[in-house]
Amino acid sequence: IPGIDAGHLGLAAIHSQRNHIAAALGHADRALEIAPGAPDRGVAAGAWLLRFRLALLAGNPSQARAQLEQADLLMEGPEPAGAAYAAGRAAAWAEFHLAQGDVAAAAEAVAALRLGPEAPGETLCRRLPDHLLAARLMLAQGQTAAACARFEELAALAGSSRRMAVQIEAMVFAAVAHHVSRS
Repeated sequence: IPGIDAGHLGLAAIHSQRNHIAAALGHADRALEIAPGAPDRGVAAGAWLLRFRLALLAGNPSQARAQLEQADLLMEGPEPAGAAYAAGRAAAWAEFHLAQGDVAAAAEAVAALRLGPEAPGETLCRRLPDHLLAARLMLAQGQTAAACARFEELAALAGSSRRMAVQIEAMVFAAVAHHVSRS
């Protein structure tokens, strides 16, 4: 049935957001089982990226790296992977490097996202997680005041666009930045 792999990936993402890790992994694995027969490599790459994030959250960096490398291998080939995957890949590697404390490598990956000073609007709303990642990099680089201001700006924008998960994450990092600036 066409699209069933994408359906499993969608269910995996929902379970991941609800912290139902076993169910998320089950649906991601099911998407990967179905994906080899599907024409769209992006669904399988998305499943590998989801598995990467789950491994990173579980505190397993070697497994996270392996999942990310699987997504990269899958998207290699004669046809370009597409801009959406390229941005997701750069964000995932930046996230990985930040988690490992490799700020220089994270900065290179964030630079690959090509974030500009976008005005609030649809483009910025779509890229809120990427902008949040860039603000996390600012915090890791010791730019606490600038990071704090950016987190607060992103939290407000996420709230106005009803992106609650991004809003919560931005608010948590804003609190961390405030704490760091007072220490």
